[in-house]
Amino acid sequence: VGINSFNTAVENGYQPPDKNNTPHVVFQFQNIPGTQKMGTDNAQQGYRGSIMGTYLPEEDLYFLMGLTNAGVPTEVLWKPSRTMGERTEVGEEESAQQLRYPLWLPTKWELYGEDTANGNGFEETETNQARLEYYKDHSERLIKYDAAGIPTAYWTASQGAADNTLQYFFVSATGEIKVDGTNANYDALLGVAPAFCVIGPEASE
Repeated sequence: VGINSFNTAVENGYQPPDKNNTPHVVFQFQNIPGTQKMGTDNAQQGYRGSIMGTYLPEEDLYFLMGLTNAGVPTEVLWKPSRTMGERTEVGEEESAQQLRYPLWLPTKWELYGEDTANGNGFEETETNQARLEYYKDHSERLIKYDAAGIPTAYWTASQGAADNTLQYFFVSATGEIKVDGTNANYDALLGVAPAFCVIGPEASE
């Protein structure tokens, strides 16, 4: 879904947080291998404090373990520095955070770029969010299917721009970005389509 996406100015104004220009290729699951609740605890909201934020990168859980068992060695999995907005409590806004994961959910901006009709993810702007090239001008590619071949809604990592710490953007079965208005949706069981980076040969030599 991208080549050197987190190193170069792939969008006007984007300032990559990593300055070492590590060559890499970004992959995302083409379809939905499983479902999960976003979940969260009340002590720390946002993706980092969610079930998903620990469920995906843990080495002894099936997403990352399955990836390595399928033949992707852990030494080529690169953890890019990516910007995430976080809230700790309703009514309190946190600044954007730099997070590194070997396996993660893309943000709304990484998939869609700026989308004024539906609002942007919390703290997401063109200066701190890359756009994944694969999805530009190809909205049909955002539709993903479950194991039975049925179009399935799936999570993004982005909190809604509204003042609600338990609200996350998701991609609908028709490929549209959605958020449940003022309702908390963190407890919904939706699809999971993680992304990861593989470092290029120049970096791995």
